[in-house]
Amino acid sequence: MDYVAIYKKVWSFTKFPVYNGLIYHYTSLQGLLGILDNGEFWATKISFLNDKAESFLAYEIAKKQVIRNIEVTIQKSAIPLRY
Repeated sequence: MDYVAIYKKVWSFTKFPVYNGLIYHYTSLQGLLGILDNGEFWATKISFLNDKAESFLAYEIAKKQVIRNIEVTIQKSAIPLRY
């Protein structure tokens, strides 16, 4: 089975916004000063976050999009039935 072809077909229906070079991040003023002073931006493993709802919401949004893309792929590749 050609998984790359399936992947491309499923995700071809997704319209991602054009990346404008910006990364948005919310933090405290102290956190911002630390980023600027040290010239570093650290990421935290999602399981260590205080607000686990964010990761759950992101997962649910991604899951719905994948399911929608699979359904569209199946519909577009289905053989029309004629009686």
